[in-house]
Amino acid sequence: IDKLEIIRGPGSVLYGSNAFVGVLNIITTTEAPHQVSSEINLKQGTFGARALEASGIVNQKSFKLAGGIKKFKEDGWPFSAINESGGRGEIPYSEDNLGAYLYGESHGFKLNALFVQSVQDVWFISSASGQTRNKNQRVLLDLGYEHEFSADWNTQLNVTYNGHDTRMDSIPFVAANGVYPQSDDVLLEWTNFMKQGRWNWLWGGTTYFLSAGFGKAEIHGTSYSLYAQGQYHWTDSLQLIAGGQAIKPVEIAWEVVPRLGMVYQFSPQLGMKILYSQA
Repeated sequence: IDKLEIIRGPGSVLYGSNAFVGVLNIITTTEAPHQVSSEINLKQGTFGARALEASGIVNQKSFKLAGGIKKFKEDGWPFSAINESGGRGEIPYSEDNLGAYLYGESHGFKLNALFVQSVQDVWFISSASGQTRNKNQRVLLDLGYEHEFSADWNTQLNVTYNGHDTRMDSIPFVAANGVYPQSDDVLLEWTNFMKQGRWNWLWGGTTYFLSAGFGKAEIHGTSYSLYAQGQYHWTDSLQLIAGGQAIKPVEIAWEVVPRLGMVYQFSPQLGMKILYSQA
């Protein structure tokens, strides 16, 4: 990673309707051509902690491939508490975590894949023993394609899958009734960027297939959005922004949301933003 850009607070005028908390932009380093490297680390610590980390990268002229895996396991530190029935218990707060990622790009295509699994012992106040084990899994897959029609116009297509599953089988009620939070979501997005003189144009659309459940409570549906935005560089210091988004959430009628903004740069170190939008 070369650097991180952190924008705090709402920024939907500049970065889209989902940027209502903040934006984290990860800028990776530009690797030297024809690079092949790998690294393996073993670690050990207190409370029986041990970890294995492995990563590698292949950077050729026509493609780039990078991946890594990390396994962390800990026997846990002793934890004692009293549950709502007055029973006292002591458990080791152990954990067993696994994470893996894969990144590849070639001829305009990009692939990002992430798998995370976390198994942890926790104290659950309503359980008979006070001890339960949580298992969380998350899978993220993103396949994108970028095509440059000209030096001033390029388009991006993305298909993203996001899956999440949580298990607490040691709690009898939860195990018997299948009360687990789960989700399997797919997002399709098409975005265009164009420059015309002092204007920067952005337009596109999304289709979001939602599938989530918590026990017997389930929600399934499809939402849509279309968006367009123009950014005018009035001067080297002043930018004016105007646009809008048409949104069709699940089981809700279409609605149009405006976006207006002004960005003024007093100096390379000091600037000001005035933004208006609706969530």
